[in-house]
Amino acid sequence: MDVIKSAAVAYIHYLSFMFCFGALIFERISIKANPNKKEVISMITADIIYGIAGVALLVSGIYRVIKFGQGIDFYTQNPIFWTKIIIFALVGSLSLYPT
Repeated sequence: MDVIKSAAVAYIHYLSFMFCFGALIFERISIKANPNKKEVISMITADIIYGIAGVALLVSGIYRVIKFGQGIDFYTQNPIFWTKIIIFALVGSLSLYPT
């Protein structure tokens, strides 16, 4: 049963990453000076999807580190893990910066 839970958390983690990436790409190509109402609604929807996927990515990542991964010590000593955390924080903070 733990294998199924671990796989489910991993799939949620990877899918939420894909949704984050897709929503950011959609928002970036949709940005224009004077969008119409339909375009504004689709960008807001993409932003909501990005927010929900970002939270799911963070929570599933924490679950993977704490419960389903190789142990906290493995991740805290791994520079690739910290690089991914820094990139996640940078992308998240850049999405808050108005363009």
